[in-house]
Amino acid sequence: MKKITKDIAVHVFLPVCVGAFIYILFRKESLTVFLWFDKVSLLDTVMSLRDVVIGFKDKMPIIILYSLPDGIWVYSATYLMLIIWKGNMKNITALFWISAPLFLSIETELLQSIHIVQGSFCLYDMAFYIIGFILPVTIFRRHYANPKVII
Repeated sequence: MKKITKDIAVHVFLPVCVGAFIYILFRKESLTVFLWFDKVSLLDTVMSLRDVVIGFKDKMPIIILYSLPDGIWVYSATYLMLIIWKGNMKNITALFWISAPLFLSIETELLQSIHIVQGSFCLYDMAFYIIGFILPVTIFRRHYANPKVII
């Protein structure tokens, strides 16, 4: 149980926090999350943090600002599903849930390309989605490589 708790902290919560910090510190203030911060009286604190890191934004590659967080969400959600389903990718239901973050992300990106979903289609996003799926599957397999885990 201790190993699973550590894995959830390292492979689920930590990556989500990294992605959230990229959004909060470097993305446009028109994002909905800033309205939420305002509602809970945290907007001034967030804006102060943004002022501290403002010089770093110009030095960051665009794909780090816009594509990496998407790949991080896929990574975290995939790893969580792998933990929940014990990596059992031979079970059709488990495979559905483990691959759901990848397929939902790709679907959203494709719907952006035909203007059904708000946003801009980006091949870098697609690449980060795929990487964000392959990495946790590979890490999970190596981390839990034993006869009881079916992958």
